[in-house]
Amino acid sequence: MHSNPNKKLYGDFNEHSLGANTFHLAKKLIDKVIPVSEEDSLVAMLRFQEVEHSTVDTVGAMGLAAILAGQLPELRGKRVVVVVSSANMEPDLMRQCVDRALVLDDRVSKFSVQLGEWPGDMAKLLDVLSREDVRLLDVCHRRHSDKSDVFKAKVECVVETRDKTQSAQLRKTLNERYPSICWLDR
Repeated sequence: MHSNPNKKLYGDFNEHSLGANTFHLAKKLIDKVIPVSEEDSLVAMLRFQEVEHSTVDTVGAMGLAAILAGQLPELRGKRVVVVVSSANMEPDLMRQCVDRALVLDDRVSKFSVQLGEWPGDMAKLLDVLSREDVRLLDVCHRRHSDKSDVFKAKVECVVETRDKTQSAQLRKTLNERYPSICWLDR
């Protein structure tokens, strides 16, 4: 775990310590201790949900997080068992963690684009997003946001993609169709 853990995500995990006897017995079985970042734990939680259809909290996802982060290269190509030992997280916090993990995994994109004020312009943008098979999380349509061009509207969208490949394809498609597009920081 990283040096300044989020109490909300890790609960009392960082405050409990092993007793002297337990530590003495356990250290014979431990080969290595690896730090795991909060970001890697969140992405590992997401992988458990998507691949294993399991709900795992950040503590339970630490083993997989270390592997996914490439901190155990000696395991590459081998069959590995990861012990998952907890799933104690409030549903609201779990949803926040998944939302954050999607951003960390580059699967949530935010952009703004200038559209004309003519009928069908917004529908065309939404049609492009539909054909790209992305999930529209949020859309904000602002008319007259720029006094220099009263016949334009600014549209901001937040979308979710399946993976990084789909994210790259979406960016390519929208950049070709809308030269004025502005990709916003996550």
